[in-house]
Amino acid sequence: MLEEDDVVVSYKSHSQAGYGRKLPLRIKPKFNKKRAMLEKNFNPAYLFLLYPEVADTDVTLMTSTNAHLYFRSCFLAYIVLGDHSLTFSPKYHQKIYADAKNRPSALFAKKLPSLIEKHQGYAKRWAQKRRIGTGRGGVPIYEYIFYNQTPLEFFEELTTIIENLECE
Repeated sequence: MLEEDDVVVSYKSHSQAGYGRKLPLRIKPKFNKKRAMLEKNFNPAYLFLLYPEVADTDVTLMTSTNAHLYFRSCFLAYIVLGDHSLTFSPKYHQKIYADAKNRPSALFAKKLPSLIEKHQGYAKRWAQKRRIGTGRGGVPIYEYIFYNQTPLEFFEELTTIIENLECE
């Protein structure tokens, strides 16, 4: 499942703790280049995207140019890196890791929108919600765009929420 040019930064087995297997962290050169641009243009986003590599965590990224975000073996979001923004989508790009469960609702149903409201993301104009489709029962599906005014505290709290999700 890993490709030849993948850089595997970490691989941990959490089965003895009852968590299931953590997926491998896969970072590709194109993603590294785009993420590096964010260090200057949108540092809180840069730090959020660096976190899975530097921390002992069950949060994982699998990348090409953009990233699939996983917690343990659950797919949570597709993250598109812009020059001054991050877009979080509940829809994966092409396919998710073979062993992963598709669980974006664990984050998108209530937790992410509530966190944006708590930090006044819409009022302060650093967050935008965009409808991208319709789910079962006519429920709208949204992606969220975060601009470079998004505070570090938002991403720190988002990380804590992700690490406490029950998605398996």
